[in-house]
Amino acid sequence: MFITLFSASAFAYILILISLLFVLFEEAVYGRPLRTGSFIGAAAAVYPYGGLSSFAALVSAVLFCISFYFIPMGSLPSFAHPRHNILFLYASLFAALLFTRFRSTGRHRSALSAFLSYDGVIFLFLLTVVLLFFALFASRYGIPGELLSLETYAAPLLFGSAGPFGKAAYVLFALCLAAFAPSGEKRGPLFLRTAGMFEALVYPALIAALFVPVNAGLSLGLFGLPLFAADLLLFWVKVFLIKEALMPCMRRVLRPVRETLYASVQSSGRAAILFCIALLLFAWDIYRIL
Repeated sequence: MFITLFSASAFAYILILISLLFVLFEEAVYGRPLRTGSFIGAAAAVYPYGGLSSFAALVSAVLFCISFYFIPMGSLPSFAHPRHNILFLYASLFAALLFTRFRSTGRHRSALSAFLSYDGVIFLFLLTVVLLFFALFASRYGIPGELLSLETYAAPLLFGSAGPFGKAAYVLFALCLAAFAPSGEKRGPLFLRTAGMFEALVYPALIAALFVPVNAGLSLGLFGLPLFAADLLLFWVKVFLIKEALMPCMRRVLRPVRETLYASVQSSGRAAILFCIALLLFAWDIYRIL
């Protein structure tokens, strides 16, 4: 029991250190907050314009941190790996978003509409659709693993079993999710410090785990601790590239305007079309094995 608690605390400490590294990078690249007043990503979460109560901030930060315990990182399985860890992952993320976004973001918008129109909720909805298609493909193709376990879909076997249409759908899914994932370009008073720092990394971490299933340790013929260390390092390199390069690029290309819910729907047309094309390609890949 003591070893488990110590390992869980050490994992949380590592997550905090990695988040701070992202903050330092973004602060160095995008300037000082007191002079510019604007940041993207984790750095914007550390310098918010306001905050919620200390209790809501603490609960939201803990829940976002807990969500990382259910994400596999390369050949490293998720720290907490119950049989249905997808359900625990979604429960922690939705609860964290509720604590973060329970107030209205404007005078004429209800708290419910503000919550449902938030990019994090839209990201999770799209991810759910993708995981449903992955589950259908895995069950039809006979991929080993639990259908409600994230490790089943983060394994290279699923991507390797897909045909050319399925692999193309993989790429389009990743691009669309990168476009919808909150990158923290505009941090209002509802974004918390530590919670926002974790939230800025959990979405690219999910994209890296599911859509870039590359394990460096196995390719280099490593075993044991060197294997896990190489895969852990590669995983966070993938998160860094997705967070700092892919996500800002795709948001500029696919979603140029995001000021209101109506404008968000209007400007999401290209991303929605791309997502539908990816669904059709993956559906065709499933159809060919029926």
